[in-house]
Amino acid sequence: SVSGSLDHYVIDAVAPVIKELSTMAIDTLVLGCTHFIYLIDYLNSQLRPEAVVIDSRAGVSKRVITLIYSNDHYSTISATHPLPPELYVTGSKELPPNITSILRECGIIYAGQL
Repeated sequence: SVSGSLDHYVIDAVAPVIKELSTMAIDTLVLGCTHFIYLIDYLNSQLRPEAVVIDSRAGVSKRVITLIYSNDHYSTISATHPLPPELYVTGSKELPPNITSILRECGIIYAGQL
């Protein structure tokens, strides 16, 4: 089952919202948090087949990079430490290809696991 890969606590937490959305007959759902992508299969199984789920991670990542590079603090740091931004993750899973492509597009180096 689609929900089989998600923790039942996650399903329990989002089920009321998804139920409400499904009764509203929405045609588009924009995922406003980068973590919501982990729910995409569940969302697609619960919403009408015509509903489009839009993944906003690339836009969010680009905006974060814009904010970082426009910050005077970053300019000061990069003048003394001219290294590209790096991402470290916890856990033991490999990064999914879509995450690595977003990192590459934003100029962020995947530095490994902590």
